[in-house]
Amino acid sequence: MWEIAVVVIAIAFLLLVIFTIPSLLQIRDSAKELEFTLKEFRETLKKVNVVVEEIDQSVKTGSKTLRKLDRTLEAMEQTFGTSSFKLVTKPLTGILEAMPVILSASKIYRKYIKRR
Repeated sequence: MWEIAVVVIAIAFLLLVIFTIPSLLQIRDSAKELEFTLKEFRETLKKVNVVVEEIDQSVKTGSKTLRKLDRTLEAMEQTFGTSSFKLVTKPLTGILEAMPVILSASKIYRKYIKRR
């Protein structure tokens, strides 16, 4: 009676091992692929971060330039009168009003990228 129980347990263990080995091999292969994918993702994320930094610097520079231009146009408007420069200052005012939103979005995106 004991012998039959030992044989049944041995056969069950053998079947368990036979069916578990392919699963473990597949898990190992999947882990290797995941590691490779994560390396590529990190490299891509670093490149994206560099591009975001460049965009951020460009937006800051553009914002400063537009502020200077706005001050210059205001001075010219005061010097030469409102009617002459109304057509020029109206589009620039819209751009200047949008700059804080662009800067905020850039900062939020940069923080999001750095957390990843």
